[in-house]
Amino acid sequence: MVNKASTFLKLVQRKVKRFSQKDNSRSPKWYDRECSFLKKRLSNLANLLNKKPNDSYVRGSWNTVKKEYRRLLRSKKIRYEQEIIDDLVANSNNPKEFWKKVKQMNKKSLNNSNCIPLDKWIEHFSLLNRNDPSKIHENNPFTVEVMNALKNKYSGNSNCPILDKNFTIREILGGIKLLKSGKASAYDIVDNDLIKATASSISPM
Repeated sequence: MVNKASTFLKLVQRKVKRFSQKDNSRSPKWYDRECSFLKKRLSNLANLLNKKPNDSYVRGSWNTVKKEYRRLLRSKKIRYEQEIIDDLVANSNNPKEFWKKVKQMNKKSLNNSNCIPLDKWIEHFSLLNRNDPSKIHENNPFTVEVMNALKNKYSGNSNCPILDKNFTIREILGGIKLLKSGKASAYDIVDNDLIKATASSISPM
């Protein structure tokens, strides 16, 4: 019995020592003064428990403060993450501010064990593209109805008055105005801001 009690006390002392020596030099952004104060109190109780391992009152106080400290950390983290989500939602209509907030988030280091292997990506996209996209809806009743209506309306006439109509400068300028600013360019390296700035010059072309 004495040996078991001695072994238990040694385990408690080792755990308390390890808990009291944790380094908070890289504390997350949500770790504030309240967390630091409770951590200091817990550390003091851990040191006291090392000196008085047989004191049931000290051990009970240490367990109580430890649970309180963990609850506090959990609540602070959840509140911080919810504030980030609310901030992102508030800036969802502003792409620049949205991505600025995303970059400001405290990103954890990537764990390679959680990354999706390259062969899984290849398999996934291979399955997506194995069917001809043009034939996906060929048996859809609505698609068949629309296609038959178009064939009946324009049968014998290769010209479609709607699709074959030339674009007007007014329509082109209207389309340019709908382009969103701050977007990445495509392969031609011509971004929307450049198109909008030269709309009056390029629209007649």
